[in-house]
Amino acid sequence: LRKQARQLYQQKAGFSPRAIQSLQERFMAHDFDGSGDIAHTELRKLLNDVCPDLATSAEQRPQLLQILAEADADGDGRLDFPDYLRLMRHVQDLKENERIEQELEVVRKSRFGRADVEEFRELFVGAVAGREQQTARSGISKMRFEELRSMIGGICPMRSRERLHLQTVFSKAAVASAAAAAADGTKETSEISSVQEIEFPEFLQLMRLLIDEDFAGLSAHTSGAANKMNNK
Repeated sequence: LRKQARQLYQQKAGFSPRAIQSLQERFMAHDFDGSGDIAHTELRKLLNDVCPDLATSAEQRPQLLQILAEADADGDGRLDFPDYLRLMRHVQDLKENERIEQELEVVRKSRFGRADVEEFRELFVGAVAGREQQTARSGISKMRFEELRSMIGGICPMRSRERLHLQTVFSKAAVASAAAAAADGTKETSEISSVQEIEFPEFLQLMRLLIDEDFAGLSAHTSGAANKMNNK
């Protein structure tokens, strides 16, 4: 059973049935001539869409060729759907590694200690827990303004002008997050939510900003904030 499960996982490149359905649609959209595979001009267009940095960088060309070689099982230079799935798995793994590196960089710049970061992560995850479906679909938790407002309101009281200021700084962070999502070649435009949302790195940057300006006396309330929220 374990061997069969591993083979099935490999055949689907680790994607869920829902993800495979979405990827099937994208594959067909890049298969302009309906031949059942992607090659030549179609392949160049695909690579420019899903991994523009790799596709246009001379320095990273060896890495791109290696990824293509590993995805193209029979080495014929044409990607059928299983090949395409393997390519997209490589691309998504690269994006995930980049996301982790970016988060580590944000943590470093935020000047928060490890315990602070874990406390803020607990607050972030708790705030978005009511929307588990979106997390399961995208694999990445995202916070909306009402969730942030509710979370901070549970730590310290806010007046109307402070809520307005919070909305402004959140919107700026959400715009930056949306721009990054739009630049991510693994996402279709239709997948990018019209609702303003931020991921954990933007949340951490936002908390650093708010604490530095002592928003609503937040700096005096953030120590043990996760415990305060859990006790409410």
